[in-house]
Amino acid sequence: MRTTVKVRIKAEVITTRKRRRLEQITGRDKRIIKQYLKVIYHNEEQLVTKNKGKKKVSKAKLDHLTLTTYKKSKLPKRPIVRHDLKRELSPLLPE
Repeated sequence: MRTTVKVRIKAEVITTRKRRRLEQITGRDKRIIKQYLKVIYHNEEQLVTKNKGKKKVSKAKLDHLTLTTYKKSKLPKRPIVRHDLKRELSPLLPE
């Protein structure tokens, strides 16, 4: 399955700096989406459920595989996860 989003941009109005920034943002978003799709692909039996013929990804289960938590809450903390995308995609965060 492939989803494409097209946004019209007036090329004659955009500056070189804004164009470069837009390319950086779209490149970053593409890398993040690819990381999540890899995790979903490798853990498909845990994450994907069928309901009335439609496949659906459980966001809560995906979070349990990819995001660590440290804040105080009623739910238990998750300092270690199988696919720590927060650390991989945010190199400036403390470990």
